[in-house]
Amino acid sequence: MSDPIDDGIANFLKGSPVIKGYTAKQLSDKLEVPCTTVKWHLKRMEETGLITHVEVGRAKVYQLVEKEEESHDLH
Repeated sequence: MSDPIDDGIANFLKGSPVIKGYTAKQLSDKLEVPCTTVKWHLKRMEETGLITHVEVGRAKVYQLVEKEEESHDLH
């Protein structure tokens, strides 16, 4: 018989949100440029509304902002 708390945790995790994006460090590694350079660009891009971030623990995960027309399905 399984534990009810284990089952509850598993059920919540099944429906948990998926965070898409990259941290500054991950982008730095992928682009092969210094992290400080990436952070400067991320700050500028966030100020213009092109990107946003979600804080996960101490890390910021950056993602593109969806434009209104991209978020609606065309029927």
